[in-house]
Amino acid sequence: MNRADGEAGSTVLVIAGRSIDIDTATAKAHTYPAVTVARYDLPGPGALKEITADDIARTHKVRSRISHAQRDWFIRSAVDAPWAAVPIDAQLVDADPHVSGELYDRAEALYEHFRTAAPRHVRVAKISKVLHLKRPGLFPILDSKVIAFYRLHARAAATRYPHRGRRAMF
Repeated sequence: MNRADGEAGSTVLVIAGRSIDIDTATAKAHTYPAVTVARYDLPGPGALKEITADDIARTHKVRSRISHAQRDWFIRSAVDAPWAAVPIDAQLVDADPHVSGELYDRAEALYEHFRTAAPRHVRVAKISKVLHLKRPGLFPILDSKVIAFYRLHARAAATRYPHRGRRAMF
């Protein structure tokens, strides 16, 4: 996301190559459901090295549709996840895909811990909504709308990091 001065000195945000003036962005933010902010965003990450039933219940505020069976799988899978390798205050901007063995790789290992063993119907959106709770500065929520919005930029990013072997890098 970039910030630029628009016409007549108004502030414009540029997100994935699309411009939106600050007033429109603020108005959109005010339409965000207050219960989602209060229940999903504000409580913080909770326990640093585990996923709880309450964490999963919180994800329902962002429409995760995680079932009871999937909740139980997340809780079990979190027990041996590589949490310690990814600091709670880690930021996505510091995860450089060019640098091997550092934050990017450790974050990817945490994500892959869940992705590779995921049961049916647990994909990127559900995993990202859970990991965003636990490491909010590092894992963005990647649902179908966000993926569609950033798809072209994610494909371009993948070409900048061919050693990662990805078709898209969100």
